[in-house]
Amino acid sequence: MNKENLLHDLSRFLDVERSLINESIELNEEAYWDSLTMISTITSAKNHYGVNLSARELLSCDTIGDIFILIEQK
Repeated sequence: MNKENLLHDLSRFLDVERSLINESIELNEEAYWDSLTMISTITSAKNHYGVNLSARELLSCDTIGDIFILIEQK
C-alpha cells in the first residue's frame, strides 16, 4: 500500500504541513480530528485504496498508523 496518498490528504484535512505528518500522530480534537475530517478520511480511503471505512471504525483509531492498520485489515 502506498501510504503517501493518504498522508498527503491527511495533512490537508488536519491543516498541517506534510513533513510533520507521520504514523505516530495522535488523532484527537487538538489535532483538528473532527467529524468533517473523519468523513474526508473515509472518502480518501475509498478513493485511494478502494476500502470502505466507517466513522465507528475511525473512532477506534488512536493514531494515523492505526488508520493504516485498519485499511490493511480490510
